[in-house]
Amino acid sequence: MAGPAKRVIVIGGGPAGYNAALTAARLGAAVTLVENDKPGGQCVHYACIPTGAMLSGVRAWVDVQELSVMGVVDASDTIAWPRLVARKDALVARMASGVQAALRQAGVTVVAGGGTLKSAHVVRVSGKDGSTTDIEGDSIVLATGSTWDPPELPGVATGRIVTADVVHALPAVPTSTVVLGGGPAATAFAVEQAFLFAAAGSSVTLLCPGATVIPALDGDLDDAATAALTTFGVTVLRNALVTGEHDGSLLVQGSVLHGGTVGEHVVAAEVILCADPRRAALDQLGLSATGVARNASQDAVGVDRWARTNVPTIFAAGDVVGGAMLSSSAAADGIVAGWHAAGGPLPGPTRVVAAIPHVLHTVPEIAWIGITEADARRESDDVATSMADLGWTARSITAGGREGIAKLV
Repeated sequence: MAGPAKRVIVIGGGPAGYNAALTAARLGAAVTLVENDKPGGQCVHYACIPTGAMLSGVRAWVDVQELSVMGVVDASDTIAWPRLVARKDALVARMASGVQAALRQAGVTVVAGGGTLKSAHVVRVSGKDGSTTDIEGDSIVLATGSTWDPPELPGVATGRIVTADVVHALPAVPTSTVVLGGGPAATAFAVEQAFLFAAAGSSVTLLCPGATVIPALDGDLDDAATAALTTFGVTVLRNALVTGEHDGSLLVQGSVLHGGTVGEHVVAAEVILCADPRRAALDQLGLSATGVARNASQDAVGVDRWARTNVPTIFAAGDVVGGAMLSSSAAADGIVAGWHAAGGPLPGPTRVVAAIPHVLHTVPEIAWIGITEADARRESDDVATSMADLGWTARSITAGGREGIAKLV
């Protein structure tokens, strides 16, 4: 496509979608963004931002508790959960208004409704009132994100399993919470939720499907993450498998420690939270109408390094193309898709990423980038590692003597 496209249609208003729209608009395209819920998507309204807002409040409360123990301040022994929820709602609204303002200032037209492909150039928008409108464009970006898809557990009613968007609006802290690990982010989000509810006063059990808590985290740091959770009273079960329910409690096969004998545990479960049960939102896209191909596993849209599908005028970005389904990578994807959908100057950005930084807002914070020591040793015989105790740094000591560890591979 020579020169900026005249018309770009973006389906989905999450991090991938609004970044695609803003990028295309900056390149001179006339952009229409179709969003069925609210601009900002799952990240802003139901996942990353609400979780981050709740965690920031809990982390501050932990700091105050430490100062209270030292007699520096007088503090309540409990978190005012309803006020924490209200603060979260206010911060989410502020973030959402910023996204809407950015789209408005960029000249992006936002259309409310669900978008479905009718051809390689036409999107049908279905309004909540039942009306339909067809919009024609020179190119289309698919950025419908992901949808919640909680698993079925043996003997457990489906309605008993809740997701983060529901649990963050509870009127009170549950007495007991079971957090299910797994999902696209491989238990990382579950760790944040386990910390959040444990610090808020719930009795929390984290069920990890594998032998490690966070598979992407280096083994040494995974042990440190487990220790941090245990400090706040979280029971961590590895190789965990739910086998049933009895009198409101879950029956779980799992081990408490690395290499420990797997046994049956009876786990109190007023709330069962599935922290990351997402799958790519493909159901209403109408991929078959245009022949857009899915990836090898058929669970996401297939794209190349320039975010192009097999149909030249159709691009895709974010959770809808699968992978780890992180808002940071979705935003980067959106920039790539928006650039090429608008016919930006070549070669332009690509989806090729060497490493993605991760951070969990627990106490202490957990962060990583790149591969683990085990992965490195599988790739090469020439591997060096270094460990540093951060507990003796000036920053750590002045912050109250927090422990910490860093590992370089």
